[in-house]
Amino acid sequence: MLVIGKKIAAGLEHAHQRGIIYRDLKPANILLADDGGPMLLDFNLSKNSFMGRTTAKDFIGGTLPYMAPEQLRTYLERKSGGDARADLFSLGIILYELMTGRSPSAIHHAGVGDVLEKTLQSRLQLPLGMCARDSQITLAVEAIVFKCLAAEPANRYQSAAELIEDIDRQLNYLPLRQAQIEITEAPLADREQLENIQERDTLQRRARTGGAVQSSRRPYQHRLASRRRHPLVQSLAS
Repeated sequence: MLVIGKKIAAGLEHAHQRGIIYRDLKPANILLADDGGPMLLDFNLSKNSFMGRTTAKDFIGGTLPYMAPEQLRTYLERKSGGDARADLFSLGIILYELMTGRSPSAIHHAGVGDVLEKTLQSRLQLPLGMCARDSQITLAVEAIVFKCLAAEPANRYQSAAELIEDIDRQLNYLPLRQAQIEITEAPLADREQLENIQERDTLQRRARTGGAVQSSRRPYQHRLASRRRHPLVQSLAS
C-alpha cells in the first residue's frame, strides 16, 4: 500500500512542480496500469497556481469524502483558500482507507450546508488510530498517514517530495524524517469508538449467519476482505 501511495505522491509532485493543484484526488480518478502502477486521471478540476490572481471560484473543487478542511471552508465561507497540501490530505484519506478498509471520518447525510459543516468538523478531529483498527499496521505507517491528515496545512507534509522521502525511509527501515511517532495509550474516546465498531460488526455478522458469534473482535481475514473492497485494490486484483 505504501508503494502505491509513493507512486501517487510522485505523480502529485510532478504536477505541483508545474503549478498544477489536482484538487479532486479520489480512488475513481486513479487508474492502475498493467504493471500495477497508479496513474492520475481527470484533471478537469485542477488549478494552475502560476496563472496570476485567484478567486474563491478558482479554488472550488473536489469530492466531499476526500476534501481537505480548507477546501470545505472555501465552500462555506466563500473565500479563496487551499494549495497543493490539500492534495496530500486527500491522499492521506485514500491511504487510510486502503490500509483499514474504512474512512477516517464519518460520512454524513443531510442538506448541503449541514453536510459541509458536519464534514468539516469531522476533518478537524484526529481519526481513530490505524493501529487500533488493525494491529498489522505499524506506528510509523500510522504517523505518515496522520501527518497527511493534519487539519492545519502547516502541520502536514509541505510537499509531496517530503511524503515520498518518509515513505522511502519507512520502506528501508530507517527513522522517519518528517512525521513524528507518538507512543501513547489510545484515548478513551478512541477505545469506546473501536468497541462500538466491533460490536456493530458482531451484530451484522450475527444477522447474516443467523447464529451466535464467539468474539466481538473482527478477525484479520474480515479486515482483509473489507480492505479488498476498496476500488484501488479491486483494480489491482483484476
